[in-house]
Amino acid sequence: MKLRYFFSKSESGLSTTPFRPKSNFCPNVSNHTIHTFCRLVEQEVMEVCSSSNKISHNLSLNEKIALTELISDPSIIIKPADKGGAIVIQDTKKYQHEILSQLQNIKFYKKLPSDPTNIYQSEILSFLTNAKTEGWISQSEFKFLYCQHPIRPVFYTLPKIHKRLIDPPGRPIVAQTNSLLSPLSQYVDFFIKPFVYSLPTYIRDSTDFINKISELYDLPDISLLITLDITSLYTNISHEKGLIALRHYLSLREDSSPPSDFIIEMSSYLLKYNYFSFDKDFFLQISGTAMGSNFAPNYANLFMGLFEESYVLNTENNPFYSKIIKWYRYIDDIFCIFLGDHDEAREFVTYLNSLVDDLDFTSEINSSRVHFLDMWIQKNEGSLTTTLYTK
Repeated sequence: MKLRYFFSKSESGLSTTPFRPKSNFCPNVSNHTIHTFCRLVEQEVMEVCSSSNKISHNLSLNEKIALTELISDPSIIIKPADKGGAIVIQDTKKYQHEILSQLQNIKFYKKLPSDPTNIYQSEILSFLTNAKTEGWISQSEFKFLYCQHPIRPVFYTLPKIHKRLIDPPGRPIVAQTNSLLSPLSQYVDFFIKPFVYSLPTYIRDSTDFINKISELYDLPDISLLITLDITSLYTNISHEKGLIALRHYLSLREDSSPPSDFIIEMSSYLLKYNYFSFDKDFFLQISGTAMGSNFAPNYANLFMGLFEESYVLNTENNPFYSKIIKWYRYIDDIFCIFLGDHDEAREFVTYLNSLVDDLDFTSEINSSRVHFLDMWIQKNEGSLTTTLYTK
């Protein structure tokens, strides 16, 4: 029987868990070969470090002092940029103002009177206890899924300097590592991830995209290049429609263990109990999901996968189907080769924006060159070439 493995890091190193049909998710079984390899590598690193009596620093004394002062300065916040790898230093008050302006949006967030951890923990315990009684999860899976001493999730933003350099907007993220919902999120993600990889439009990364478009030849001269971006996709996926997408794909499983209803119910906990803190206050996200949750990217991918299956790749529902030469998507970033003129392309974008409430597609349409991910895509004599995008 062929095994698939779930990889996770632990205090003792890298562990793997075999996943077999009719056998549940259980990340606590160690692979002794990998464990031994990790231990030997750690041992060699320690030997190299101990063999040198003098530690070499790549910063001067003044540089180290300056860096320490920056880190300890309460008037500034230092964060990586949302895209591009830059380091951004922001005024603390402006950073906090950006976060509070987002959290005051009652469509997405609700302020809580107190820390809800104990209440949610009790309900999740009851849910998991019942699942173990029904035989849907094993004792070891129960121990993994139930977090006895959770760390409080924290809300922060990454500055979108590619949008605006002065007072940039922030991409909202909830740090959920070791939180109450973290193991549940990993569990759900384990079962939905294979469906994402099988989506016909799926792009893993820039390299995968380059490999796909390198196979395209003889593109018509009248074809257009279109890039589409979905505004705030994560927060705009309604819980109802997101769970419908999960149920659709889980129904395709050959192995129905554990039951799809169980995975869907666990997913609903991830959505309705998505709480976090900022400063001394607690909030609940009441719409969409949060970046920072393990299952969020694949949850969003499957939501968009069902959208594409229903409205984009559907010959009956899409009046522009014959115009689409290629359609590729990286979560909320889409690249399309469209056979038609600019007016038809704009009508196509209007059509997309008419399909689902709260999904807003912004677009760039060009006959020869567009920006997509971290690249310029250039149409040249019937094929596509790429160069690095800089701003």
